[in-house]
Amino acid sequence: MKKFNSIKLLILGLLLGSTVIAQDILVVDPGVGTLNTAIATYGGDKIYQLQAGAWYGLDAIIENVDYHLQIIGEDYDDVTKPATLQTGTTPDGLPFDMMFDAKGPLTFKNIYFVNADINGQTGKRLLFQSDSASFTNIDNCIIDPMGKGQLINVKGADNDIFFTNNICARHGHMLGANDGHTFVINNAARSMGADTVWIENNTFISIGMNFLSANFAAHVTNLININHNTFIHSKSQVDWSILEKEYYMTNNLFFDFMSGPYAYHWQPMPGGDIAMPKPMLIYADTIPGEALPTDRIQFIQYNNMYHSQGSYDLIAEMNDTAAATGINKVNLHPLIWDGLTDPKFGADPDTAFAASREGHLFNHTNNVNTDFPMWKYGNTTYDLDPEWNDQRIYDMSDSLMMWARPANFIHAQGQSADAWPPISEWPQWHWEPDGDIGNNSTWPLMDGTYTNTATLEGSIAGLPLGDLNWFPAKKAIWENYKDAIFAHMKAGNTDKMVVISVPQYVNDESNFSKVYPNPMLSSAQVEFKLDNAANVEIAIYNAVGQQVRKVLNEYRSAGTHTITLNRGNLTNGVYFYTIKAGNQSETQKLMIVE
Repeated sequence: MKKFNSIKLLILGLLLGSTVIAQDILVVDPGVGTLNTAIATYGGDKIYQLQAGAWYGLDAIIENVDYHLQIIGEDYDDVTKPATLQTGTTPDGLPFDMMFDAKGPLTFKNIYFVNADINGQTGKRLLFQSDSASFTNIDNCIIDPMGKGQLINVKGADNDIFFTNNICARHGHMLGANDGHTFVINNAARSMGADTVWIENNTFISIGMNFLSANFAAHVTNLININHNTFIHSKSQVDWSILEKEYYMTNNLFFDFMSGPYAYHWQPMPGGDIAMPKPMLIYADTIPGEALPTDRIQFIQYNNMYHSQGSYDLIAEMNDTAAATGINKVNLHPLIWDGLTDPKFGADPDTAFAASREGHLFNHTNNVNTDFPMWKYGNTTYDLDPEWNDQRIYDMSDSLMMWARPANFIHAQGQSADAWPPISEWPQWHWEPDGDIGNNSTWPLMDGTYTNTATLEGSIAGLPLGDLNWFPAKKAIWENYKDAIFAHMKAGNTDKMVVISVPQYVNDESNFSKVYPNPMLSSAQVEFKLDNAANVEIAIYNAVGQQVRKVLNEYRSAGTHTITLNRGNLTNGVYFYTIKAGNQSETQKLMIVE
């Protein structure tokens, strides 16, 4: 790996027709404050490149105002960690409230974010996005710990979030059953939701109270897609959003998600219907002024939710206590109450369905609602053990169940904390392979592969549920068919579709080429390495395989080359670039956004 002794400004130009396009890449030395210094010195619409395996510390919160901040790490593997970027400490000895204060668009790729200072104190959030009509793109990163309050807090309006291919660990705290949200994506002051929230192929482990909070007021988000994610260990809710024009919760794997039971007297939740007060993990409602029947899409299909026996034992114990003392009964939540949920969840299935607003809005086995023909719930499995290869997942589940007992007797049923051991003696269930929250020396962080056959074929396309990055060959198939799979779901189809072949347009993982940033805004870099001198052809194709631009057709020597792809008049969307040079060729996906 090439080492740099100082920050170097590399001006990379490409002659496209008669236009020279310049793109700046700043290679940043490791150390405390070097990234802060680089950004303060150069600012602007540049790429800041961090070295794989190196450590970078912040000496101040990074703020970008009205420009696209891009921080891209070198590629990493199972031996070499991503570049580490760690938060800092204030003069008062506290961790920074956030690592990034975004007042412009952001792109992060190949970075290991440690949102705890070197003293092991966790910061509140990774980033605060106050810019409106902007975007945040985080891809192929590790975030551990995520933060005490939120992972991403978007207070701008009409924003895009693209959160893909990441591993996130340790959100919130272990001091009680109630703490913050992973994604907060609404702007109450401007009465607007987000434009697009795209959360796909991520693994989340040891997270806090609510995964998604998009407000219960009349703030409409255009599109939410939560697809092919793995969720391992959490305290409670999935979704506190309520109004979306288009919503997908599909192909996800939940393992010991919602360890904390819900007390009957807490209902209805904000935004709930007092006449139908039984909440669940998914919220939905009619948009004010909406004409019925509606063509809006709510698609909740092909998810698996597993609870350890300890969860059900806790429900039974707490409800036995409720029966004996007259205090509050409790229950776990399914994604949607449909009258079929197992009574061991702690509520009578028929009674819970009768009191469920969403249960009556969605179309499923026991309900048809012609006012919401595109609201589909079903093909959900419960308590199917994925059979993890990483035994630590089961060990931490045991700790989570022991932790949940005092936490929820105190929180949900109001028992005195004095009746239980002090919090310092409760079992610890956060994923801490290093035993030090400010140290990320263990690599890889975890293993999310599993062996259960039904789960391995559980998606709507017969592919593994959860994060497909743990199954690269299956992800390659998904990459080829994902537009067709999405179209299948968008059309309201709930039957499985068949995918049978490795795609024509697939990265063969040869490391022949790479493109960054991806998604791109106005331009992107394509780096390729030639084994031998050859004529190089690079072209861009749209999602249906039509060539839309010829980028390069010229002879190049052996070695590494970098060119710039210019967006030009290409609209937002998914594209593919193909590169051919002698006996080397491959195709990779390219997403273009504004």
